[in-house]
Amino acid sequence: MTEIILLDKSFTPITFIDGFLSANWTRNYTDVGSFQIYLEDKYYEDICKAEYVYCEDMTETGIIEKVKVNSTDGVVVVQVRFLLALLENWVIINEPEQESWPANMYLYYLVMINCCMEEYSDRYLELAFPEDVEEAMGGNIKVSARGENLLQKIVKISLEQQLKCTGRLDYETKQLSFEVTGGIDRSVEQSENSFVIFSEDYGNVRKANYERSSKEYKNYAYVVGEFTDSSNKKTEVLVEVD
Repeated sequence: MTEIILLDKSFTPITFIDGFLSANWTRNYTDVGSFQIYLEDKYYEDICKAEYVYCEDMTETGIIEKVKVNSTDGVVVVQVRFLLALLENWVIINEPEQESWPANMYLYYLVMINCCMEEYSDRYLELAFPEDVEEAMGGNIKVSARGENLLQKIVKISLEQQLKCTGRLDYETKQLSFEVTGGIDRSVEQSENSFVIFSEDYGNVRKANYERSSKEYKNYAYVVGEFTDSSNKKTEVLVEVD
């Protein structure tokens, strides 16, 4: 069974939970994902001491944002957001000086110069970044963002450029990292990656709505041309559609 570990603010384990009632992960490609965990009330005191939730079977570590106890059955509900939500606490005060950056490079540098500068001790966040970022992702951008919320700006750029920003925790080293990745083409028109088809028949679409309309449907056309006489004859042409 999946084991959930409660961590304190220094990422030190508080307790191990292997008997949770249920858990629901909600991932979001361009925004911050979240999940909920339902626990027995015996874990309540430990939950109140914890800051983070770690699960080895999942790639996401979460920040505990809300804890509530159902009065009817005593179940403890823990609401968690993924680590990227840490950047919600920062306002952009520094901007890249270069005229134009590939979108992924811009995002890396934006986070670095606003969160990881040791001279700003009250704003310092120790983050690791990929050592070699050679591939440019997204278009070249130059954005004026001073004074804006860092997380909101990252989400906006990620949506516009179809990129994914992720915060991760290395459980062994207790090191946080920030990563920008691009999407993978899973369409049937390409052959490089395995393709994905979404259909109710395959069980990966919960509910599909279909709309069929013949409002703009045409199966014939009138063609009027210039003729030698003045009759302007009208010719009806049948348009066949396979």
